[in-house]
Amino acid sequence: MTGDELKSERLARSMTQAVFGAWLGLLLGGKPYAQPRVHHWERGLRPVPARIELALLKERLKDEEASGEAWPVKPPSLGPPA
Repeated sequence: MTGDELKSERLARSMTQAVFGAWLGLLLGGKPYAQPRVHHWERGLRPVPARIELALLKERLKDEEASGEAWPVKPPSLGPPA
């Protein structure tokens, strides 16, 4: 995940960097991430940890399921194999 992608996730949730860091800490069951850490990720000064990316992906999927936008569990049939 790039810093721009992380920033898009944060802005989609209408959160400041400080609030987003606190929310990520709650989401991962640990201490909140300080605002400067979120800033460094967004600016590309530090890589976004994989655990953050995975947690955000899970949250996005939950949001999509709740709104009815998620992909069906079973893909639609494309017809018989050629």
